[in-house]
Amino acid sequence: MKIFALVKLLLGCLLLLQFTKLLPFEIYSLQGLFGAVWLFILGCFLVSNLFILFDKQSVRKKNAENQLKKHNKVMKRSY
Repeated sequence: MKIFALVKLLLGCLLLLQFTKLLPFEIYSLQGLFGAVWLFILGCFLVSNLFILFDKQSVRKKNAENQLKKHNKVMKRSY
């Protein structure tokens, strides 16, 4: 799952870079408005992927810490 999110993030960054080179911003033209909306959608996509990645890592770390605490409690009882 982590690899899939990283691949989506990389593809989104490449798309964003390619798109900004193809469509410079012109505020009053239709092309500029379309570019702004498209970049906003891509930006939301990239930010959501970053949050997903960091959230999963923190959950895994917390689970590992809890398992270690449980293991230590069991080991103390066995002595």
